[in-house]
Amino acid sequence: MDRDETTRVTYAALQAGARPGGDVTVEGGGIVRGADLSNWTVEWLAFDDAMSALDDVLPRRLKRGRAGREIPQFVDCDFSGLTCRAFDPGIGRFVRCRFEDVDVRLNVGTTSAHFEDCAFSGRWEGNLDARRNARDPARRTVIRGNDFTGCQGVGLQGGVDRTANTFDPSLHLPLWR
Repeated sequence: MDRDETTRVTYAALQAGARPGGDVTVEGGGIVRGADLSNWTVEWLAFDDAMSALDDVLPRRLKRGRAGREIPQFVDCDFSGLTCRAFDPGIGRFVRCRFEDVDVRLNVGTTSAHFEDCAFSGRWEGNLDARRNARDPARRTVIRGNDFTGCQGVGLQGGVDRTANTFDPSLHLPLWR
């Protein structure tokens, strides 16, 4: 999705401290480690990848994209206080990241980004889906070890193992089909 007046930055720029506002697309691939992205306010935020057009048509086992290279990976990053009306994390990987006191609405209502050992609180309006995105070379989307206590609005679908994540029984009602 391309929007007029979108600011485009790289993952290296995020690592270096860039925090543009408005409509933002982060392009390319790479690893962002230990970045303080707290209190970032944007209208629209999309994390793109560097997968080639050829990878779009190749079967999964032949896709060449790797996390940290073509696929963005965030490790030990702090997104606390993130405010975003339309968030699209793409096929990114988030490992041990903090999403505390956020006010986030997923761009299309659901995402197949990977979240592992992350902490969530605040309002996260949208669903995390374990079904893989067609662009993602992984067999399944990893959503495990996350702490959703204090997080409102989050939903899980597509076979996310609810026992592999922590919830607050006073806020969350797990429904099994």
